[in-house]
Amino acid sequence: MPFPWLHSQLPTELTKTFKDAALDAYRREVRERAALLHHLGYPREHAVARCRQNLEWEYQLHGKAPILDELNALVDAVYKRA
Repeated sequence: MPFPWLHSQLPTELTKTFKDAALDAYRREVRERAALLHHLGYPREHAVARCRQNLEWEYQLHGKAPILDELNALVDAVYKRA
């Protein structure tokens, strides 16, 4: 007995956006975490280390996090704003 809802038929123009949306979500998460750490009084170096550890933990089974190279710039943008 087939179950049609088991295999979704998503349009390819929609599935092409998934990777970019995921990367944007990771960037937003890093910026929010850095802002929180900044508001709590932690230095920039601590925020970078903490965000790096979180990304490495999340990707420990999948290789390197795709935004790891952008991490310093993302945290710097938060700390320079304040």
